[in-house]
Amino acid sequence: MQRMRNKRGFPRPGAVIVSVLVVLAVVAAVMVIRPTFASGDVSPTGGGAFGESINIHSVLGLAVTSGPMPKVDLPAGGGGPFTDQLASASIPQLLAVGLLQVSTQSASGASGFVTSSASTANISLANGAITADLISSVCRSDDSGTTGSSSIVNLKVAGVTVAVNPAPNTRLDVPLVGALILNEQTRSAASSGDIVVNAIHLELNS
Repeated sequence: MQRMRNKRGFPRPGAVIVSVLVVLAVVAAVMVIRPTFASGDVSPTGGGAFGESINIHSVLGLAVTSGPMPKVDLPAGGGGPFTDQLASASIPQLLAVGLLQVSTQSASGASGFVTSSASTANISLANGAITADLISSVCRSDDSGTTGSSSIVNLKVAGVTVAVNPAPNTRLDVPLVGALILNEQTRSAASSGDIVVNAIHLELNS
């Protein structure tokens, strides 16, 4: 199964580090890898989803990691749906979320596809600086192409409601906290059919 990895938090050569950029949660993230084609039939090659992930490392030695969890991966034979869930997840002052649910599935043949989805409720990030009632993300790939989307309900930043139907890679500055990326979508340079969708991705300034 192919994997895609994002490079996050590395300074440009020669940059002066004033503050350390760290990655807080990627919440409700899904991955679809475009099917391959043989004689007009779709042969899915991979997919997966996870609920939350935290990866914090600083030059002061601080390290906090969590997840990705819950997590599902599409097996080599495809099929499904394959699902998992977690009642809640919490890291003091960083992350608190309610029920997390993830799913991935595929089918082969003339109507073949790969689809993955993830959702979670009652989200609080960065000690309540960002909250939302519900977030979800989904992506799908079939013989007509690959698509991804995210849904965010009642998003508040510093207590202020943000009216969003986020376009891909919508970026919001959060004063004294960092940068919030909504409906983050990343495609592989090698194939436009490989896509990762993160409903909410928060980069913290430590």
